[in-house]
Amino acid sequence: MNKIYFLVVALLISQLAMQINGQQLAFPGAEGFGKYAVGGRYGSVYHVTNLNDSGTGSLRDAVSQSNRIVVFDVGGVIKIGSTLIVKSNIYLAGQTAPGEGITVYGNRVSFSGANNSICRYMKFRMGEKYGDSGKDALGVANGVNMIFDHCSISWGRDETFSINWDGKGTEPANITIQNCIIAQGLMSHSAGGLIQTNGGVTLYRNLYVDNDTRNNKVKGVNQYVNNLVYNWRSAAYIMGGDSEGHSYANCVSNYFIKGPDDGSVPLSGANENFHLYADDNWYDGNKDGSLNGSEVPFSDYSGGPDFQDEPYDYPLLPTVGADEVFESVLPGVGASLPCRDYVDYYVVNEVKSLGNNGKIITSEEELPFGAPESWLLWSGTARVDSDNDGIPDEWENNNGLNASSSADAMAIASNGYANIENYINSISQENTQAYLRKPLNLRLASSTQTSLTLEWYDYTEQEEGYIIEREVSGVFTPIGSTVANVYTFTVTDLSPEEQGTFRVKAYNSSIESEYSETLTCKTLPVPVEVLDIESFVEDFSWNATVNYNWDETTANWLASGESTTYSENSAVLFGNMEGDQSVTLAEQVEPSAMVVDADNDYTFSGSYRIAGGASVNKTGTGTLTLATNNSYTGATVIHDGVLQISRLANGGARSSIGASQNYDFNWVWLGGMINYTGTTVSTDRSVALDGTTAFSVQEADATVTITGNIGGQGGLTKAGAGNLFLTNENPYAGETTVSQGTLELNGMTALTNTAGMGTSGKVVMNGGRLKLSGGESANYETYTFGMEVAAGKHSYFQVDRTCYLKGNVSGEGTLDYDIYYVREYIQGDWSLFSGTINANGLGTTSDGNQFLLNNTKGIPNARVVTSGTTKIICWKNASTMWLGGLSGTSGTMLAGADKQNNSATMTWVVGGAGTNETFHGVINNECSNRNYNGRTSIIKEGTGYWRLTGYNIYSGSTRITDGKLIVNGTNTSTAATTVEGGMLAGQGRLYSRVTVQAGAGLEPGDGGISTLSVAGLTLNSGSYVNMDLDATNTSNDKVSSTSGVLYNGILNLNITGELKIGDSFTLFSASGHTGSFEEIVPAIPGDGMQWDFTNGVLSVEAATSVYENSISSMNIYPNPVQDLLHIDLGPDYAEVQLSLVTATGKEVLNQIYKGGEDIVLPVEQLQRGIYFINLDVDKVKITGFKVIKK
Repeated sequence: MNKIYFLVVALLISQLAMQINGQQLAFPGAEGFGKYAVGGRYGSVYHVTNLNDSGTGSLRDAVSQSNRIVVFDVGGVIKIGSTLIVKSNIYLAGQTAPGEGITVYGNRVSFSGANNSICRYMKFRMGEKYGDSGKDALGVANGVNMIFDHCSISWGRDETFSINWDGKGTEPANITIQNCIIAQGLMSHSAGGLIQTNGGVTLYRNLYVDNDTRNNKVKGVNQYVNNLVYNWRSAAYIMGGDSEGHSYANCVSNYFIKGPDDGSVPLSGANENFHLYADDNWYDGNKDGSLNGSEVPFSDYSGGPDFQDEPYDYPLLPTVGADEVFESVLPGVGASLPCRDYVDYYVVNEVKSLGNNGKIITSEEELPFGAPESWLLWSGTARVDSDNDGIPDEWENNNGLNASSSADAMAIASNGYANIENYINSISQENTQAYLRKPLNLRLASSTQTSLTLEWYDYTEQEEGYIIEREVSGVFTPIGSTVANVYTFTVTDLSPEEQGTFRVKAYNSSIESEYSETLTCKTLPVPVEVLDIESFVEDFSWNATVNYNWDETTANWLASGESTTYSENSAVLFGNMEGDQSVTLAEQVEPSAMVVDADNDYTFSGSYRIAGGASVNKTGTGTLTLATNNSYTGATVIHDGVLQISRLANGGARSSIGASQNYDFNWVWLGGMINYTGTTVSTDRSVALDGTTAFSVQEADATVTITGNIGGQGGLTKAGAGNLFLTNENPYAGETTVSQGTLELNGMTALTNTAGMGTSGKVVMNGGRLKLSGGESANYETYTFGMEVAAGKHSYFQVDRTCYLKGNVSGEGTLDYDIYYVREYIQGDWSLFSGTINANGLGTTSDGNQFLLNNTKGIPNARVVTSGTTKIICWKNASTMWLGGLSGTSGTMLAGADKQNNSATMTWVVGGAGTNETFHGVINNECSNRNYNGRTSIIKEGTGYWRLTGYNIYSGSTRITDGKLIVNGTNTSTAATTVEGGMLAGQGRLYSRVTVQAGAGLEPGDGGISTLSVAGLTLNSGSYVNMDLDATNTSNDKVSSTSGVLYNGILNLNITGELKIGDSFTLFSASGHTGSFEEIVPAIPGDGMQWDFTNGVLSVEAATSVYENSISSMNIYPNPVQDLLHIDLGPDYAEVQLSLVTATGKEVLNQIYKGGEDIVLPVEQLQRGIYFINLDVDKVKITGFKVIKK
């Protein structure tokens, strides 16, 4: 462990201790580093008298000057349009407000430079609707000695409450945040807050709820004690986040509770620079509605901090065990005086659900009570303050002050506080103004055939219970009550389909609340059984004896084999007939049941309708067309064939399928297809889907919206060119298939299953479009459905924005993926998908429309084709992702990793699918935020080629392991380019040095004679270079290097035309040349010619007898040779040393023979080409005898 940081932290602690010893507490109960903040104790009192954004009496004016104690004469919502800047030595006393207290809404609040400030019982709600993008709801960028107590902060658009030095003024120091609620940071950066300072921050007894991450992220000097954290997703307590700086933290007796967003490990992001004393931190991760967690072992502190054996000597804090934090913190946390607002009640109730309720949101308008500007808050009763000193007369009279003199408010009492501070410190629940808030959001929780269970939000205190009233003959009459804290009531002894109108109010012995809004609802009906086709016995069978009229006067029917007329309330059968039947409703008909069981088609039209209580049942392979606007109230059931309709409406209204109520048993799908041929329409009809059934919207410009519920055991197939829009959760059990047109799902109302497509967890893309909508103002939806992209089909997938795509994808077909935004996280496994995904960037965001990979392997076996403004990005830093193949148009990008991290690294492995691809886009280093750039590297794998034509500015390395990387554009990276296998080719430019390893190749050009430019080249032994030579035009491929070239390996020449002696080709231009090729193929330019390769220039020379044989008796045969080469020197020598070298001078054999030996050389393993034999015969050198190996 480094001794230097021990000295640093010792100095820090010593200085902090000297600063805080022997001073007056900010208020009784103030704790931690900021507990001695002075506030406005030596200044004056300022009254906030209105809810205006500015001007005299406004909150903005109150905090615009230093040395003030700010009290509130009004209660309600203060909507601010710009940053509210708080000056130094301010005491904001939110608990002094009457009525429901003060909520500040609309924009951010800055305490930067607000030295010696105290902020208590304030509610700061920034929000998406009016808040500045990318800003914190509340922040401290510089300043010292501050304490925030019992505040409620939410809806930040970057952090929610952050302390992070901006390099100006004094680094933040001696700050406490205690008893506060920090909740609902807004996506896309939902964060509790970054707490980063060496000056000392205490985070004590706070509640963090519905923040995706940073609950808190801690750096520097910090104590984090007795906090409660609920429902995060990415991270809870972050220990520095891999920071290079040193941190010194105590983290003691905190409780982390997993919520519906399935957060990761509770303590994460550490490294050896995060020096941590940790003890008694608990985690409940089972979401079972009970508090039953256990202590987090040190092994689960992700990242591995530097654990300390003793806590740092920071201010002592009254501490309960982690197992007591839940009961200790929840009752009073946040701005609970004079009373909590809607948001605090909402999030506290989420926590109390212990895993069942919770939601990370994007906008405050998603909440069931809306944004604060729509709240109707009780302003309270003005307190009598005769001398206008901020202290009510009653309190002054009871505590020995002069209610007629304003001078005593700021006088310092014997306990060291100003008198007005003593008043402020005395305010509690017991002496707040009596008030009961009306019940909110009265709603139907559940229903049966004989009961209705009502539910509402219990967002008030001091109630003894609730009174429930029902409207009877126009007068509301009490029907029951509950006790305090019980916010459900069941109305019993009702009849099926009985409707009632209800309202609720809170009460105690002294006062009552206003009534809730009224609720009208009804009990469930008695289900009607589906008609049994097999046992169905008709009264009349259609025969069309006379004509095609259906009425009571024409004998078009058979009964018992005899021709007869129809009579009402009879069961009728339309069976198989010769030819299609066009039946005219010549009058209104009211059968008891109607069955169409035929393989031929039936059409029912005319000026009248099918009415009464009939059910209509379709079976057989034919088509049943209901062309009239019918009013029957029985079920419509399809078993087989096609049911064609042109009119739909809500339950109870006339339509092609009658006017049945919107119960699922009134529209039953057991198979076949329903073909809607009309115009755009919406229906609340529910469906019993008990057999796989197709729903077709025939016209391309028509949309059918089904707001009812689709449930049952069957599967759904979308057919037809039009759009089917489902807005409900639809828990049907079968698979969903999209074959034609568009199936659109509203993500905002389908968060609890697989996005409105049933519970099977799978959708088959079979040629249609799947569209997910509702993301603009909705939470980040999580879609878990798997997707099979059918082979041979071209399908389409469109998400609106901001979602998590966790489903696995398989199949071999083509999928168009339309991208309109930057936050669709692809998190599922795509390794079983081997088709093509066309990533179409269709939006206009400045950061590109992001194909955002956040899984483990990327898309390793499929082609990815980009177009428009697509930017392929990886969300996680230091990742390796695979793309089976990548093609794309100019304007698209293959980028880097992480959101905004200039140190991020990313490796893309492209080509595993073995396909041939051309990418006209740019490979760069961009993070998701384009203003940040990390380091991107690429690896080409797989047997196909990958052609790059763009100006690529990535800065990492380039590797080729297989196939061919064709660089026809520019790669500006100066990091190494290594060809480990396969080939580097092209006619572009690389700013890096290229190394070609054994078995790998280099090939300038891309189908024609070209130049490949590099910044240096190393050809290792066993490598090869392929080059085209045009002897006719004396032109050739070329490698142009700005640095030296090292030659080895094989030079393969593809020669067109006839070479001649004197031809010369500059194959390599470089600043230096070393080494030589091991082989040139072909070995000779032609008969009587030989190669000369010098300094990158290949020349053709005459094959002269440069080396004369000085032994006339020497015989070498056969020549050319295939396997064995014989050398006969005769018996008259004592010793001979033989060396065999290639045409480029590389020795492949060296051996000594004794006199008289028959020299036989096995050469079958040698490559074909020209070799030279060099002999040393009894010290006589004979060199340069040429041998040709076939």
